[in-house]
Amino acid sequence: MGTLKVCFEMVESTKSKADVMSSGLNISYMLNVDPVRQTYRGFFGNDKTARSLTSTCNLTANETCFELPVNMPKCLKDTFSPISIKFNFSQVDSESASAALNVDSRRSDTVEVPFEK
Repeated sequence: MGTLKVCFEMVESTKSKADVMSSGLNISYMLNVDPVRQTYRGFFGNDKTARSLTSTCNLTANETCFELPVNMPKCLKDTFSPISIKFNFSQVDSESASAALNVDSRRSDTVEVPFEK
């Protein structure tokens, strides 16, 4: 089907004298394909049952991006409504980290991918 690109941007808002961002920010994220549908129309990698993916990532640069392959089964019954991909993330080890996720940050998003005609 295609490749999903996910990017994070780190911006220091406290203007501390210590280089807080150099140690990075450890996050955990979860992606779901068609999370509200009983029958899924997409999956991650080669595992046809992997409609969700959970992983961790250490954000060390101002912008960190990664790409994930999203595949589809060969025969789909519904090609009219777009495929929904939901993304959630949170900070890991927030008590011991020198950097912290802004409490006002959006922690989830959903994109809809239409089928091409």
